[in-house]
Amino acid sequence: MSPYLEHQYMYISHLYRRPMSFTPKCDQSSFDSRFLNWKNCSDLCVILKMNDRLGGRRREGYLRGCMSDIIHYNQTLSALGATNACTVVRLRDLFISTERYLFENSDQAQLCACHSDLCNLAPSIISIHRLIYLIYVLFIFFL
Repeated sequence: MSPYLEHQYMYISHLYRRPMSFTPKCDQSSFDSRFLNWKNCSDLCVILKMNDRLGGRRREGYLRGCMSDIIHYNQTLSALGATNACTVVRLRDLFISTERYLFENSDQAQLCACHSDLCNLAPSIISIHRLIYLIYVLFIFFL
């Protein structure tokens, strides 16, 4: 998650699970997957780009992770994964219980979702690590 959101996390913790790290390497302008933690998503991999106004300045915040990291998300958005696409969604449509969040109609975020392995821009080297681990386990098992 973008580092500036770490200072705001207590205000958004009811919307998003705490990420593994807050780092500028998550932001689109300085993205570098080598510095991000990887996680296996049993649902969709997502990138959520939030546009916030903080102190009169527009800020872009990013969440990279699983759809389940978005707390109480609207299940109809799961259909996005079949298309491996990005779309702009109203925050009122992103969450199930929107009446308690006080979102305005104009509050939006860009949601990119996908189903395939490594589609959230995780480096392919992770599969090499898994292969080495599997070989190691099999080697130990057959000794």
